[in-house]
Amino acid sequence: MKEALLTKMQKAVIYFVLYSVIGWCYEVFLEVVVYRWGFSNRGVLLGPYCPVYGVGALVFLLAIVVCVIGAVLIWPHISDKYFARRITVVIDHIMGNTETISEQTQGQGFQQTRSILAIGSGGLFGMGYLKGIQTQSLSESALPARHTDEIFAVCGEEFGLIGCIVLLLLLGAIIARCIWVARRACSPQSAFIAMGYAGMLLAQVGVNVGMCLYVFPVVGLTLPFISYGGTSIVTMFAAMGIISSIKMRSLPSWLRDRSRI
Repeated sequence: MKEALLTKMQKAVIYFVLYSVIGWCYEVFLEVVVYRWGFSNRGVLLGPYCPVYGVGALVFLLAIVVCVIGAVLIWPHISDKYFARRITVVIDHIMGNTETISEQTQGQGFQQTRSILAIGSGGLFGMGYLKGIQTQSLSESALPARHTDEIFAVCGEEFGLIGCIVLLLLLGAIIARCIWVARRACSPQSAFIAMGYAGMLLAQVGVNVGMCLYVFPVVGLTLPFISYGGTSIVTMFAAMGIISSIKMRSLPSWLRDRSRI
């Protein structure tokens, strides 16, 4: 027992030192290659290591272990619950399981089934603005949550594949702009904030589109800047305000003063 505990502690120390050195190399790479600020030792006590990365790696590994153990212990008790069925119905749909076809189309997968029907019926150019069948019908068998979770399906039916591509390109341009601002930020903290917002937007777009395409379970995540919703819209535009502030601070002083006029 003691030998096993000692072995685990030794592995933890090795992981800590390894990721501390990797973190130091990462920060030096950012300074010298990406931001071109010149070399400066980012380590603690002039050493080539950053303990914050080592601690972060250990916490991350511990979180993974806890999540895996928790999932193994909890899953048998929630396998029949509502959200668990959302996950299993998506897996069955992807794997082509015909035994649960009723649940996939009329049960937990009803919303996503109507979503892919709406997107498919739109074709290449769509049915036209406010002329969709699934998206404009008041029938109970029509597309639910059309203003929020399934707004991408509305775009697919009314504007077709071309409209979906244009929408994704516009959202991709916003994400790319956030990354552009991060690369030119005046400080690492500002760069991390801008990259964090870019990652948040990318994840939210990916999950929402995945829900509409029946490859991700419904989790109630809106499409940024498009879906109806007060909190979502306010949060997104607040994030864009912070991105604009980071960009403004990264400008030369003479150009910054001129832009305020």
